[in-house]
Amino acid sequence: APFDLLKTKPKTVNIFEINNESEQIKTVTQIAKNNKNQVIVVLNEDHFYPLRSNLLGAQVNFNISMGLAIKNSKLYELVSLIIEFQTKLHSNKKISKKEIEWFIGNPIYLQLNKEHISDIISFGKYLSKNSIENFNKNLFSKFKIDAIKLQSFTEKLSIKDFLNEIDGFPEFIEKPFVNEIQSQIKRIGEFFQQRNYLSILNLKFMFEELVKNEKIPFESNMNANTQVMSMLETRCLDFETITFVGFNEGNLPS
Repeated sequence: APFDLLKTKPKTVNIFEINNESEQIKTVTQIAKNNKNQVIVVLNEDHFYPLRSNLLGAQVNFNISMGLAIKNSKLYELVSLIIEFQTKLHSNKKISKKEIEWFIGNPIYLQLNKEHISDIISFGKYLSKNSIENFNKNLFSKFKIDAIKLQSFTEKLSIKDFLNEIDGFPEFIEKPFVNEIQSQIKRIGEFFQQRNYLSILNLKFMFEELVKNEKIPFESNMNANTQVMSMLETRCLDFETITFVGFNEGNLPS
């Protein structure tokens, strides 16, 4: 019976000892290219984004059937950095060079600026070679890297202006995360309108509390050749090939 593979077919077990996590992802992607009716079980959510990127690059027909925590997304990292910028500016503190480097190195920022990657690289080299006290309009005007208003976010904004700026965040491949984060930002904006006062520290706390336990369910297409799931989603399902990524102590058992 096709839905009783566990009992009816002989099993072949292959164990790959790979110390490098990126090589683990590449190996799993190669296995996925050569098999059908398979599941990739993700034991560590940190592996999800590089796995997804590799599967897309290899043109594997895959589907995600797992909920992902917003706080683990690259978009959350980017928005949190922007809020941290404003927190420092409202406290009369300076944004560090390292924080700017994290910002322009974020995969979401790079995706939004894919037409200006060479400019971003040049800016990164400039940052690494120079001691910079202030990030201002004169500095940013030298480089074409302002697709998501880096200059605006590194200037002190009122809460109202900040909420307006971030509400205009463009959409991209992480659309489910964009929708949820924008929804929470709007909730904060409504709270602000009702009370006419909200400090940047209040905003930071509210944002972190609203999204810390939120998970985004991806749409499920069970007809895809490759399913990407966590252990929980695989219960009572049969697949010809089962691949665990991150089969390490600490992940299984957790």
